Amino acid sequence: MPSGQHAPGLGTHHLPWPDFDSLARSEGDPGPVRELRAAERSRRLLLLRSLIDQTTKSADLFTPLPSPETAWELLSRVERVAPAQIELILAHPYTGSWAGYTTRLCRQDVTGVCPFWVHIGHVHALAAAAAIRAGLPFETEVPVWQGKVSLPTLGMATLRTDAPFSVARVSCRDGVVKVENQISVVRLPADRITDAPGWWGVREAVMWSGERRLAIRLDDLDPYRGLYEPLPPRRLTSVETESWRTVLGEAWHLLTTLLPRIAEALPEGLDSLVPDPAVPFRLPSASTGEAFGSAIIAYGDHAPTLAAALVHEFQHIRLGGLLHLARLYEDDPRERFYAPWREDPRPIGGLLHGIYAFFGVTMFWRALAAAEPDDQLAAFEFALWRAQTWRTIGVVRPDRSLTPAGRRFVDGVAELLEPWQDEPVAPGPATWAAAAARDHYAAWRVRHLRPHPATAEALATAWRAGRSRPGIGPL
Repeated sequence: MPSGQHAPGLGTHHLPWPDFDSLARSEGDPGPVRELRAAERSRRLLLLRSLIDQTTKSADLFTPLPSPETAWELLSRVERVAPAQIELILAHPYTGSWAGYTTRLCRQDVTGVCPFWVHIGHVHALAAAAAIRAGLPFETEVPVWQGKVSLPTLGMATLRTDAPFSVARVSCRDGVVKVENQISVVRLPADRITDAPGWWGVREAVMWSGERRLAIRLDDLDPYRGLYEPLPPRRLTSVETESWRTVLGEAWHLLTTLLPRIAEALPEGLDSLVPDPAVPFRLPSASTGEAFGSAIIAYGDHAPTLAAALVHEFQHIRLGGLLHLARLYEDDPRERFYAPWREDPRPIGGLLHGIYAFFGVTMFWRALAAAEPDDQLAAFEFALWRAQTWRTIGVVRPDRSLTPAGRRFVDGVAELLEPWQDEPVAPGPATWAAAAARDHYAAWRVRHLRPHPATAEALATAWRAGRSRPGIGPL
């Protein structure tokens, strides 16, 4: 049974209050992030064992693949000779996504994107990837989806097949790894991350800024890299890959220069990036609490905007990990709050995530505006997000859904954010920020609030008659 080189016995994860407060204030201490990652490792291992226990006794759940218990046995072999490889597989963000998604399929008895045996069979792919990394001789069977065989953290093989879902054999003998079915064979290159006939390796971007290093997988292959459900691969071209590496290097240099403490902690909590296609005039990004360590970010060639997005998603990652250890709010799914960064009403959990993420965004633009006084974009972004985040804190602070820990967390954010409200910003960017905030709020109200019919009638009548707005109170 995999137990992990750092966990000789059973224990509990906890976060001391000083570390909790450090996270709330977005300080750059990597220690609390390591503790969150360790807790995620334990959570994933428990989900993995639970899935095996739930499915191994019912052959119809995993046939035509071997029992999931055989994957556990292979993982146990790996742990005995190369425990670091088990840790790498458990730390892989999409191991968490897969475990969460497949657990929901089990518990809610719903249909997934693929037949259930394909989803539960991904455990064999995880075990095979760990064994390949460890250099163990082995043979196992794995699921094939549309001719693709995923080996998480390593890459993806393509086999010839007419079936949407089928089975392939993965083996390692004398250091030679093969993925094969009845009609095709793919031999993995010795350097697994390089491409070869029938094989795509997971690419990596390694950035240096002085002595600070950031290594991120550019994962366009893993089927569980999405937010909600499995996805087919979307392979970057070589040109796209190099463009990503270039702009990531520029963004990393900005972070190490402007926010050195954040840059110290970020590599502990962000090791995989899902590259999305560019979106005109925007740089959307997203993450999920189940994939601790991963962010989905659209391509953009403006390094400061990408740096802000990296901080934004790092905040989401840290808070997602913290929420697996601490209860910050009572369950309340009602979508009842205005969020200045969204077009839809948000529940308390989503609003808290937004506050923390945009606190980090504000921190970045504040630092850039101070370093580059003539940068009007930085000044505008700082002015906009300091005000919008502070406004939202004022709404959340008195809400009864917050637990004492949640209120302490919000107070920690507010402690740093409040003094920033009085910092000077050039008149132009300050005016633009205020106008953008008013515009967003007005559009949100038009979309989501329904005035009383009598109010609408009075306003329409006054407008048609050319009169000023009647005295009907605030809208």
